[in-house]
Formats: sequence, structure tokens, C-alpha cells
Amino acid sequence: MLQQHADNKQDSHIVTAFEISLLFVAFLSVLFFLYPKEGLEKKILSENSNYNLTTIYLKNLISLNSEDSNLVFAMAKSLHQQGKLELSSNLLELLESNPDDDVKAKATLLHLTLNNSKLQKPITKNEKERIIKKNHKLLSSISNETITDRKSNETLYHTAISLNERTLALRFNLNIIKNKTTEKYLFWLKNAHYLAEEVGDKNTNIQILKTLVIEDTSKSRFWLDALLPQLDKDTNLAHLASELKLKDEALAELYILNNQSLKASKIYISILNKTTNKNEKKALLIKVISILQGNNQISEAASFASRYENDYIMDKEMTKKFLKLYFAANRADMAKQLSLKIIKKRRQK
Repeated sequence: MLQQHADNKQDSHIVTAFEISLLFVAFLSVLFFLYPKEGLEKKILSENSNYNLTTIYLKNLISLNSEDSNLVFAMAKSLHQQGKLELSSNLLELLESNPDDDVKAKATLLHLTLNNSKLQKPITKNEKERIIKKNHKLLSSISNETITDRKSNETLYHTAISLNERTLALRFNLNIIKNKTTEKYLFWLKNAHYLAEEVGDKNTNIQILKTLVIEDTSKSRFWLDALLPQLDKDTNLAHLASELKLKDEALAELYILNNQSLKASKIYISILNKTTNKNEKKALLIKVISILQGNNQISEAASFASRYENDYIMDKEMTKKFLKLYFAANRADMAKQLSLKIIKKRRQK
């Protein structure tokens, strides 16, 4: 008797569960007939109150056919544009767990944009904290996705900065500069350098600085100054010069910055012998003499200068430099010879 009573109780439980399932299916069916997919968009976009019911329906719609995700996204975007932020947020949350990476990324990006819009409006402290917490979560969820659209990466970058997520900001910044034709390319390159330096990402910083040396031609020396302290002491400078496409004076400057000024002087001499510009020639001559003097090669500097003294007999600045150099090298004979040349030349004039 007791066993029969237990069986009846179990049958009653089974029937109840079955009835609930039937009611749920019936509920969905009623919703579908009331708002078939063809008229769904119009209904959702005009929704003003029953957000929970609408969200439940759409959640089940997506689970039955994942292709409907694009329809839901389009509605969420339209609702955002209409200022119906709560319903738009609800729809986006449905899409953020979508297995399709593209759908998930689009939904997360729009949700961040929507939340940023909310933060610009007067809201309570608790609401602000809730949105910021949500943004942290959204940013983390999308940080490993491959985002190629520049505007999307800029949205992600600015959101990361606002949340003090510097490492993530750098990641989105790097996405932006993958395309050299991007607007404000040099600005984003420099920004990536400062971010990499701030978060201590040395390898990324080195690569960015190398790119800046090549791309920001008017400030190559400045970026070289920043790059060299980051490099290992045994860095192959010849290879680096080739990588950075350094030639002539830029290459010489690299050697000077790395305390290899004698190598730089050889480059300057090579340029000096080829140039026909008088001002450039004079500047190079002074550089070479200074480098040799700085390396205690006074005699070599005097011998080098003597090759060019005839070109500067009428240049008081240069003849004065030559005479001082000859005396410093204990070459009074060279100083006497130059003095006689100067007197003779000036008498002829």
C-alpha cells in the first residue's frame, strides 16, 4: 500500500515537470505567433517597458537559430542610437556569450561604447561603479581577440586608458599601428613607445623605437638617443645600422652615441671628400678634428687639418683653429708655414 502511494506521488511529480515543459513551450509558441520574426524588429524597437519578457524571447530565439544573432545585434545597435540603453544592454549581454567570435567582438565593442555613453550622463556613484566594473570585465574578455578595425581599437584603447589598464591599452595601440597608412600613424607610434616604457615592456619598446628612427626622419637622432640605452652591450651595430637603414651622417651619429667616435670620423671623412657644399665641408672638417682631438690623436688631427688649410687661408675662424691645433701637437713648423701662407695670401689681396 505504501509502495503504491509512493509510486503515485512519483507519477504526480513527473506529470508536474512535464506540464511545466509544455507550458514553457506553449509560452514560447504564443510569443512567436504574437511577434513572428518578420515583425519582431518593429516590436522590439518600440518596446518601452517589458524588457525582461523581450530578452527571454530573444534569448530563446538565438538558441534555436544562431543566425538570428545578427538580427539581435542590429536591434541592439538601433536601440542604442535611440537612447534605449537598458534594453540595448540586455540584448548585447545575450550576444557576448555567442560562440561566433565576430558576433561576440561586435557586441562587446558596442557594449563598451554604450557604457561609456552612460558614464557621460549624471548617474549615482553605485551605478558608476557598476558600469566601470562591467567595463573591466568586457575589456578583459575582448583583449585576446583579433580586432583589425582602427576605430574599434581606438575605442578599446581609450576605454583601457580610462580604466588605467595600461598593458591592455598598449595592446590595442599596437593593433592600430599595424597599418602604416592609418591616420595619425606617427602619433600612435610615439604613444606606443611611451606606453611600452611605462609598463616596462622593453622588447616592444625597442621595436617601436626602431620604427620611429626609420619613420620619423626629422627626429631620427632623438629616437636613436632613446633606443641605444635599451640595447644589449654586444649589439651588432653594423647589423643595426642596416636594419634602421642608416647612412652617412646618421650612421656616424650611431657610432658616436655608442662611444665609437673614431669609426664615426671615418664616415665623416668619406662624406667630406665627396661633398661640394662649402658650409657642409667646413662643418665636417671641424667634426673630424674634434673627434681626433677627443681621442688624444692630436698629431693625426694636425696632419689631417694640414691637407685642407689652403682652402681656408682667408677664413680667420679656421686658420685660428689650425694654428691652435698645430701648437697643441707641438708642430711649430706647421704653424710657421701656415702663418707665412696667410701673410702672403693677404698681401696679394
